[in-house]
Amino acid sequence: MGVATSLLSIGSVLVKQGKYSEALAKHEESLGIIERLVGREHMDVAATLSNIGNVLYEQGKYSEALAKHEESLAIAERLVGREHMSVAASLTNIGNVLVKQGKYSEALAKYEESLAIQERLVGREHMNVATSLSNIGVVLGEQGKYSEALAKHEE
Repeated sequence: MGVATSLLSIGSVLVKQGKYSEALAKHEESLGIIERLVGREHMDVAATLSNIGNVLYEQGKYSEALAKHEESLAIAERLVGREHMSVAASLTNIGNVLVKQGKYSEALAKYEESLAIQERLVGREHMNVATSLSNIGVVLGEQGKYSEALAKHEE
């Protein structure tokens, strides 16, 4: 797993440098190694698929990003169940892509699912909960529901 981890680290640095194509190649190479070592049904595979989805998102390849995030979510749900922070993170990532696609109702549903999981697992005062409330507020604003958006931002 050492080589795969190194590739992921290199990919993360490349993302920070805005070198998305190179980063994507490193993440995909890492994914191949991880799958050969541990198989497809592993949380490291889910995490790497999420990383790939995030790079595709940064490249504006929203359909491809969505597919990777949905695949990551499915693996995580099978392995750890619905009540896990990795699942909440995947739901947020899916919501982010849906916002970029202008699918605000679908994005809102994913953000609300993520928020509910986070509240049950880490409580209302956690930073992730604040981010989820903000995400919900942004979507409500995009839908023209300004008083609801404001209320979420104030929570």
